[in-house]
Amino acid sequence: MLTEDQVRRALVDTGSAPQDWEGFGVSIPEHTESVKTCQDDTGTKCGGFTALGTSHIDQVAGEGQVIFTIYAFRTPDDVKFAMKSLVAKERRKSGAGAKPLKVSAGADETDAFTGRNTEIFMRLGGSLIRVASEGLREGQPYADFARLQIDRIKQTAEGKNPDL
Repeated sequence: MLTEDQVRRALVDTGSAPQDWEGFGVSIPEHTESVKTCQDDTGTKCGGFTALGTSHIDQVAGEGQVIFTIYAFRTPDDVKFAMKSLVAKERRKSGAGAKPLKVSAGADETDAFTGRNTEIFMRLGGSLIRVASEGLREGQPYADFARLQIDRIKQTAEGKNPDL
């Protein structure tokens, strides 16, 4: 289980943005707002939910953006229902044009699709990770973004500083 502080440290941020991308800081809402966001996003009661954080990076020479969200839960079982619901909701929003996307990033479970935007949903232990793009063309390194976020979570959970 990640704490709120660990979520903050794990998120891809200004200093961890890949080359040709720039970050804009991490947002950690108050707990009551975080719970409501989790419930609204997933359409569930978010049982076992502990923390939420988001960050985003933008292309330096372009209009594309990648948004990283970590929903921390007490146990892997708490995450599974929320992930299933969130994926189903976002697939419906994407419509018939959404195509499956194969992403291997070292997560316990992954579901991804591409259409108008690309969405990657991953479960790592008690964390639900969402990597969403806006305004990016095909051929972007989506798996690299997902792997970067998973690696940072693993390092943080092991007590290491992911920025070193």
